[in-house]
Amino acid sequence: ENPGAENIMVTKTLVRSCVLLCALIAADQLLKLLLPTPYWGMDPRGFSPVAVGLGIVFALILAAYPPVRLGGTIMLAGIVSNTLSASKGDVANTFVIGDRAFNLADIMLVAGFLVMVASFPAVVKDMRERGTARGWK
Repeated sequence: ENPGAENIMVTKTLVRSCVLLCALIAADQLLKLLLPTPYWGMDPRGFSPVAVGLGIVFALILAAYPPVRLGGTIMLAGIVSNTLSASKGDVANTFVIGDRAFNLADIMLVAGFLVMVASFPAVVKDMRERGTARGWK
C-alpha cells in the first residue's frame, strides 16, 4: 500500500469541497447583486451565531462520510455567503413568496441539512457493518 495515497485522497476531497463552496457562494452573491429586493426583504443579521455554525459545519465537512461532507459543504456555503452579505450591510432576500423573503444562501442551509438527514440511514448502516466486521455486537 502507498502510505501517501490517503493524504492525496483527503487533499482531493478538500479541493472538491472548496470548489463547490466557492461556486455556491459566488452564485448567491451574484443573485443578490442582480435581482431586485423589496425594501422589506432586507434583513439585518448579526454575527453572533456565525462562529458556532461555522464550527459545527467544519466538523461535518471533515466527516468520513461523503453525503455528510456534501451537506456540510452546502450549509457552509450558505453561512459564509450570508455572513459576507451581512458584513456589507443588510442581507438581501431576493426571492419572495407571499410575505416570506429569502435568498439562495437560505436555500443552501436547508438543502445541506436535508442532504445530511437523508444520509443518516446509510451512515448508520455503514457504521453497523464496520462494527460487525470488527466483532462488535
